[in-house]
Amino acid sequence: MAITIKLPANFDITATNRFVRGVVSGQGQPTDSKITFDFAPLNFIDGSGYTVLSNTLEWLFNHEVDVRFINCKNLLRPAIRYLDDCGFFHQYIGGKLSSQSAQRPTTLPCTAVAHANAHGWLETKFSPWMGNVLGVSHAALGTVRTGVKELFNNIDDHSTLNTGFIHVQHHPNMKAVRISVSDFGTGIPNTIKARFGDMRDGSAIHMATLEGVTAKTKPNNMGAGLNYLIERVTSCHGKVRIVSLTGSLNCSRAKDGSVDRDIQERNGTYPGTLVEVELDTRLFVGDEEGRVEVEW
Repeated sequence: MAITIKLPANFDITATNRFVRGVVSGQGQPTDSKITFDFAPLNFIDGSGYTVLSNTLEWLFNHEVDVRFINCKNLLRPAIRYLDDCGFFHQYIGGKLSSQSAQRPTTLPCTAVAHANAHGWLETKFSPWMGNVLGVSHAALGTVRTGVKELFNNIDDHSTLNTGFIHVQHHPNMKAVRISVSDFGTGIPNTIKARFGDMRDGSAIHMATLEGVTAKTKPNNMGAGLNYLIERVTSCHGKVRIVSLTGSLNCSRAKDGSVDRDIQERNGTYPGTLVEVELDTRLFVGDEEGRVEVEW
């Protein structure tokens, strides 16, 4: 008999652990061989919720779980229309719910990007879209591309699927762009603790973002990208949120100019890593023209 998982009413980064608890067992395996997802409670879903949902589905397919959807076709509900416009139902049930659905100009919909294809996707899809939203050149986005590349490097290092999910959304009313990247892998805390010893998951995430800290799992992983991304994003009054296993880290710029790293322990385990980057479209400062883009 299949189990039924109700989607969160407000599916954002704060709901990820609660959602995943019903899908992934404490041993890191699917909770059942047949899982039905009930969309009835879903009132709102953002980029982080979308990447987690897609990441979860692909993880279940990889484990040969029989997945079904119920209560997912009511187009009067904004969350359902949003998913349809993003191509979610075309991807997972074989067709759009509405013939009128189309990609919104404010959204670069959730995409599975293999590590080997990450560079090309960033150059041909991500960078032009971001440049248009922020009103800056390709060169000005070098730091942002470098940070996202580091996230995909982490996926290549620690995920058995070597594929990450990325969703980018412009929120004009909030004057913000949010970039969400997720994977189901070893998780940052496990990698850090294997090298530096036991500690709480939130503390391990914090350590992973400090300058010069690396787990040295692969020769090209210099351990600089997360710190660099956080420094650059927060310098423009943006935010970086990281969720992995039972820990999370919220990074923002403090009044004295330093980076405030708020460590938290969560009720539940996210079996991998979710990173949400928020840029303030009013305060974003791009890289100087001619600056060499850092590679990891």
